[in-house]
Amino acid sequence: WFQGNKDFYAAEKVADDIRRISGEFGFAENRTVLYGSSQGGFAAMATGAYMKEASVLAECPQSDWRKFNMTADLLRAALVCYRVKTMAELPEWAEVRSSIISLYDHVGPPSSVKILVKETDTHCVDVHVKPLAEAYPAIDVEVFTGEMGLGGHSGLPKDKIVDEINVVVAKQAAVAVPAAAREEAVTGPVGVWAKVKRLMA
Repeated sequence: WFQGNKDFYAAEKVADDIRRISGEFGFAENRTVLYGSSQGGFAAMATGAYMKEASVLAECPQSDWRKFNMTADLLRAALVCYRVKTMAELPEWAEVRSSIISLYDHVGPPSSVKILVKETDTHCVDVHVKPLAEAYPAIDVEVFTGEMGLGGHSGLPKDKIVDEINVVVAKQAAVAVPAAAREEAVTGPVGVWAKVKRLMA
């Protein structure tokens, strides 16, 4: 759950590491997309709080890990991260790390957050997405209905996720790059990976 322990907050450390590594490759923070699904969606949104210019794309995310509906996982995280055996024993200072709403209230949200969720994922919609969207109305929420909305808490098709990431990348390029250079700059994931491979060679 990217909690870390009493000495460090893992989401903040991940943001520092992403910033450092992307800087080595020459990628600006405002051209960074943080994507995650489920628990990874929570991590993307939490990390985004420390990367204000990045864009977050979260698929069926939890917004408060303490409300995850698998008790054994919660108790294991509480024990490993906070050295407590029950959720009631979590330290008060852990509130900001546990709830995306509390975290955004404390340090502010990233510049762009989009949530993708299926209508049949009712626990995620009702317990996690609705409260977050009500607290932060600028968050863009897309609820999938019909055939795409079936399957409960399961991932969307990979091609849909790639399409959504490409939309985010194109929006970032439109803001970050002067109009004359946009066509060359919007290379999408293929162009980015080509650059990474060249730098790693």
